[in-house]
Amino acid sequence: RYDYLLIADNFVVFDGWQTEIEEWVYGNWENGHAHTSNIAVVGNAFVNGHPDNDPAFNLQRAFRVTSHSSEDTTVLYRDNLAVGANIAIHWIGDNYTSNPPGTVLPVEIVGNTLIDNDTGIWVHTDDPVADAAPGSAAPAGPMSKAIVRHTRLVGNTVAVRSDNAEVNAVENWWGCNEGPGEEGCDDALYSGFTGFLEVDPWLVLGVATEDSLIDVGDDTGVVAFLEASADLLEPEDMDFPDVDMAFDAERGIVQPVVEAENGVAFNTFTADEQGIGWISASLDHATVATPVLITDEGLVTVESVDESGDDPNLADNDYTRLNNLVQMVGDGVTIELVGVFDWTEPFASISWSFGSDGVPDTWDDFAIAAPGGFDDVAIRADQLGDAMILGPGDMAGVDWETFLMMWGGTFYGWTVENLDIRGFDWSIAMFYDSGSDFNGVSIVNNFIEVPTDVPGFH
Repeated sequence: RYDYLLIADNFVVFDGWQTEIEEWVYGNWENGHAHTSNIAVVGNAFVNGHPDNDPAFNLQRAFRVTSHSSEDTTVLYRDNLAVGANIAIHWIGDNYTSNPPGTVLPVEIVGNTLIDNDTGIWVHTDDPVADAAPGSAAPAGPMSKAIVRHTRLVGNTVAVRSDNAEVNAVENWWGCNEGPGEEGCDDALYSGFTGFLEVDPWLVLGVATEDSLIDVGDDTGVVAFLEASADLLEPEDMDFPDVDMAFDAERGIVQPVVEAENGVAFNTFTADEQGIGWISASLDHATVATPVLITDEGLVTVESVDESGDDPNLADNDYTRLNNLVQMVGDGVTIELVGVFDWTEPFASISWSFGSDGVPDTWDDFAIAAPGGFDDVAIRADQLGDAMILGPGDMAGVDWETFLMMWGGTFYGWTVENLDIRGFDWSIAMFYDSGSDFNGVSIVNNFIEVPTDVPGFH
C-alpha cells in the first residue's frame, strides 16, 4: 500500500534536446498500482524547456498513473501544470499495461493546467473485455477510469483521450467557448468498444457589469467568470487553476489584466464618454463582451452615420444606432438624435427588416420595438429639423412598416418630440394589450409624412 502518499510542489524542467537522448522522460511516475490507497499528486509542474522538443515526437510524459480510487480511498491529481510533453497525464503505457480491476473507482483529475502537449490526458485500458450481459455473474473486466474537472486544456493536439476507458470530463475549459473540437478549442477523442468519454457540458467564459446604465465619470463593477455551458449554470464546487484574464473597454477604462481565482476575475469600468460602452474579457481563444449605456446626466446623443462620417455596415448603421440605444434605456433617459437616419441604405434596411431582436420573421420585423417597464424616456431632437428618420415608403409584400412600436409593458411618461419621420406605414405605434399602459405619453411637435399605399398591402 501507498496510503497517504503525497507528491507536492515539485518542479521538473527538461532542458535537453530530445533527439539526442532517445529515452523516455517521466516527470512523475506513480508506480504503486495501489487501488486501495489515498494518493495525492498536487501542485507539481513539468515543463519541456527546449524549443526543438516537438511535443508530437518527444518521449516526455509529465505524469504517469497506475493507481485508482476505491470506495474508501481517493487518488487525486490537482493543481498540476504540464507544458510541451508528448503526453501530460498517461495511464501507464510505454510497454506496460493499464488493466486495473473493473471494480476500481475513477482517479480524480481536478484543476490542472495542460498546455501545448500532444495529448493532454490519455486514459486507456490495455486488455479490455466486452461488457458482461445484464444479469451476468461474470466479474467486470479491467477498466481504467477518470473524472476530469475544472481543468484548463489549451493548445493540446488532443486534450482528452479515452481508449476503452470510462472518462467523465465535463465542466472543463477547452480554450474557447464553442466546445471540444470546434475552432479555437482543443479536441477530445474516444476509441474502442467499451467505456465512454463524456465532455458536455464544458466551461464557457462570460462577462457582466454591476450596472447597465451609468453616467460619464461613474464606475461600475465588472466580473468575468467561467460557467457550465448547459443552461449556463455555475459549476459545482469550482476548483479552476488561477489564470490571468485580459480586459478591454470602449468609452471607458478597465484594468487590462486581472488574475482570476477559481474562474472568477473582478474589475472596475470607469466611463469617460457618453454612448454605448463595451467591456470585453478574454481567456485563451475566447473573447466575450457586454454593453453599458453611458449618459451625460441622463442624456445620450446619437449621430447618423452620415453625420459622423462613418461607413455603414451590418453591425453599425442608421437603424442599429437607434435601436441599440432604445433597447438599453432606463428610467429618465433621453436619446437625442442628430442627422438623417436613412433606413433605405442597404445595411440599415436589412437590420430594420430583422427588427429589434435581430431575428427575421418575428413579431418585431420592420420596427424598433421599445422595451416596456421604464418611465420618463424621451426620444427627441433638440428642435424640429435637427433629425430625420427616413423610411422607404409602403413596400409591396410587407405590412405595417414602422419607426417606433410600443407594445407590451408600461410606458409611463414617454416622450417623442421634434422628429421628422417619413416613409412609414406606422410612424409611432402604440398597441394596448393586457399589461400595457401609456399614461403620460407625449407625442409633440413632430413632422410625419405618410406614404402612398401600395394596393393590397397595409
